[in-house]
Amino acid sequence: MSTHKKLKRTPDAMWKAFVSAAINERKLPGWIRIIFRADFIVAKCYHPWSYVSHTGCEDIRPLLEKLHDYHIDLPVDLAIRPFEHIKDAF
Repeated sequence: MSTHKKLKRTPDAMWKAFVSAAINERKLPGWIRIIFRADFIVAKCYHPWSYVSHTGCEDIRPLLEKLHDYHIDLPVDLAIRPFEHIKDAF
């Protein structure tokens, strides 16, 4: 958040960076589990009838854990990269 917030990137861009970093570190399943077990987050962001509210996304965890079989190196700075390059130009 510290790199994205100072450049006024959207919450969506910050979420994408978070997911990319989590995949790179092989921690996405655990982090998703923590986030979607937090009742205050689920209540604030999802309708009571939503998939997330009903399942807590527990059924996708085994699928996400299969990503651990692969070496993944996603960029976490896509939303801020153009701004970093502008600084390099001056």
